[in-house]
Amino acid sequence: MRVSFHATLRPLVGSREAEVALPAGATVRQLAQELVRRWPALGEHLLTPEGSLSRRVAILVDGRSVRWLPEREDTVLSGEEAVHLFPPVAGGREPRDYET
Repeated sequence: MRVSFHATLRPLVGSREAEVALPAGATVRQLAQELVRRWPALGEHLLTPEGSLSRRVAILVDGRSVRWLPEREDTVLSGEEAVHLFPPVAGGREPRDYET
């Protein structure tokens, strides 16, 4: 399975993408656990202390947020999906910057 890392997650992995082998029937949660096993620095971003998916990173499976999939983190992956990990986005202009 190909996993893409965006923005501030890339330096933690050292790459824009990675191939991750998972057993048949693996879930999104198991994918996150495997990513943390391979790159421990992702741990605080992907998983809560209890082992659930953290809300700090958006995980998209074939363009759909895991939060909106019926089985959420228990969604079974076939290995053919495109998975993208996005950290939170912040920034932009202060409202006063728009005044004329």
